[in-house]
Amino acid sequence: MKKRLKTAAVLGMTVLSLWGCQGKKEETVLVTEQPVLGVDVSGYEGFAHLSAYTLEGETPSVLYLPADESAYVGGTCIISKKEGVEATINLNPMLSEENANKALKQKLQYMLDSEYSVNYRKDYADLEISEVESLTDNAVKAEVSYLVYDDEKKDYLGQWFNYYLVELEDGRLFKVVLRVDSDSETEQTGAVIEELGKYFQTDFVYEGGFLQAKIDGYNPSEDELARMSGNTIPFGAFYIYIPEGWEKNTVYSNLVPGGTFYGLNGNSMEQSQLLCTITQDAVGDSAQLGSLSKGEQQIFGELFEEQLRQQYNGLDVETNMMGMTDKGFVFTAHIKDFAGSGTEMYIYYICRGDKIYGIGGVTVESGADESELVELVDSIYSSMEVR
Repeated sequence: MKKRLKTAAVLGMTVLSLWGCQGKKEETVLVTEQPVLGVDVSGYEGFAHLSAYTLEGETPSVLYLPADESAYVGGTCIISKKEGVEATINLNPMLSEENANKALKQKLQYMLDSEYSVNYRKDYADLEISEVESLTDNAVKAEVSYLVYDDEKKDYLGQWFNYYLVELEDGRLFKVVLRVDSDSETEQTGAVIEELGKYFQTDFVYEGGFLQAKIDGYNPSEDELARMSGNTIPFGAFYIYIPEGWEKNTVYSNLVPGGTFYGLNGNSMEQSQLLCTITQDAVGDSAQLGSLSKGEQQIFGELFEEQLRQQYNGLDVETNMMGMTDKGFVFTAHIKDFAGSGTEMYIYYICRGDKIYGIGGVTVESGADESELVELVDSIYSSMEVR
């Protein structure tokens, strides 16, 4: 009997100890000291705008970012947004072998050079990129701001970024990007950024209204003004901007298969000038034209001129080979007196991929201003953008 009681007591103590362990696992630890990057604890409630998120990849990490019920949390990346501040953090971002062993300053500079290379800078207006600043032996940061054009709003939007790259003592490398858009900024934007600065132990400075001031102080170029004041027309691989007041003329458009005409007087047949766009399949690829030498381009231009002269019964034709551009292989044709004395046709031919795009203008009334037509077509070509 005593042996059975002793055994029961031992079993009872074992059960109690197991329950005790289980209770400790479920216990919520109250965190009172503000955590910083590298201190992987959850439960801190002292932030007004930040919440804890956990990366559960190969290197688990607890990170405090803007509180967002729709935040993306992956194995190595978190993206969250609140009060107009979007924060993206990457753990151990991918780097080429060439850059993996470089200093932090060089790594961040490489990232900026890649993201804002010459190929992409044409998409940004008033682009400003700061020098990469060394904060400590293990952290660097840089600031970027620019304007982007919104076709729907016919106005510019401002974007501000702060890039922060830090390597912890345990070897974890974090890339942090903070972003603010002018159309989503709120009165609390600065407060969110200030709290992020406390957590990352650095000074993220964002001045409220900075982006709107940048928009208000920007002076658009002629091409940009054309985009802002014109009607946006999808045109194959491009967007073109037709000046305000010019409307599609269905009467003329129906006469030319594949062509679309625009006139100041809408569908009226009494037009002094018309704009036209047309798309055709090309024989071959624009890359073949792009590989032509200057001499070969000249020969190509002369052959094209001769073909147009035959088509228009020996009229005066002049071509200009612009060669390979960011829009494609481009050349122009200027044909005078094509529909009677004083009339003319001025066209840009853009060979891109397996298509040929034509953008041009015609004067259908003798005595119309020739320079006005050329200037108008030049402006439309110059302001057009690749989609």
